[in-house]
Amino acid sequence: QREVSLGGYELRRLRFNCNENPSHSFNVLAYAATPKNSLYQGPATLEHIAVQIASARGHSGLNVEYLIRLADFMREKVPDFDEHLFELEKLVRKELGLSTEVLTPWTQLKNTLIK
Repeated sequence: QREVSLGGYELRRLRFNCNENPSHSFNVLAYAATPKNSLYQGPATLEHIAVQIASARGHSGLNVEYLIRLADFMREKVPDFDEHLFELEKLVRKELGLSTEVLTPWTQLKNTLIK
């Protein structure tokens, strides 16, 4: 709730369906930036978003870590779900000079990217 109380984010409640067990679904929470957020970029191309993610760092670390860890999880658990996410991941990897053919997981990449 910190993100909502500080402003600039809205809390969205979504339903998640698991590919491993289609009858298993559960509620999840997601935070989405709003125009009230000082870092809100507004509508942007995937290429612009990729440049932003590749160079952004917050209090919790690199934005690229969040993106690649999310993509790693989604590729394992829900591989057919989010082509937008996977395309963004490839563009960020390209921006960082990483392979887009062999998608090295974050656990193996982190030591090369965290300085």
